[in-house]
Amino acid sequence: MDADSPGQGGDCTDRTGQAAAFYQRAADLRSSTILEYMRAREKVAECKVDLGDLHGAVAVLAEVAGMAEQYGGRPIQAVYADIMAR
Repeated sequence: MDADSPGQGGDCTDRTGQAAAFYQRAADLRSSTILEYMRAREKVAECKVDLGDLHGAVAVLAEVAGMAEQYGGRPIQAVYADIMAR
């Protein structure tokens, strides 16, 4: 039985929580490069979904969408448009 399978207690949840903290730390460290920050924040949102924290995930994604609009310029550049499409 692998570590992600049911019956292993909170292993998967614990690791997802650790991953969320890791990605948040990555976002904080990469705050000088907006795209890397946004990608790391998207990973935080994915972890929050996996943990069942849908409200938290939506809040993070709203922040990312706002940043894409702010930094994407007019018209929104392709990379930011991709983020907005998610």
